[in-house]
Amino acid sequence: MKELCLEIVTYLRCLEMAYIHTHHQVKGPAFFADHEAAGNFYAAVGLDADAASERFIGLFGAEELKPSYWKEAAEYLQEIPQSGCQDLWMHLLKKEKHLIELVEELCSKLPRESDKQLYSGIGDKAIARTYLLKQRLKEA
Repeated sequence: MKELCLEIVTYLRCLEMAYIHTHHQVKGPAFFADHEAAGNFYAAVGLDADAASERFIGLFGAEELKPSYWKEAAEYLQEIPQSGCQDLWMHLLKKEKHLIELVEELCSKLPRESDKQLYSGIGDKAIARTYLLKQRLKEA
């Protein structure tokens, strides 16, 4: 369970960085809407990453949040498309779907209701972002 919690923390930070990258790369006729959406998404994911990090520390201790966490996040950045709004949105949609899977797996293993609530809330927000990303991709 600890490994899965850490994977979610790392994944959220990676997703936050991917949204920041998208925020800076958007262009074209939908620039303002895309720029604002990516900004809202990275802010929301950043809050979830912080909440998940704090819960991880509460459950397992700060010493378990090792520097390798950031190394994995940096390696993930290599996967992000460097440009092309459509490619970036598709990449983010795929990553959000994976986050939902990770959260569902973790929630099935968590014994405490308060932990389930935190992580299921993160999953619910990912589901909402997935819907918005699908809508954005339909518009393009």
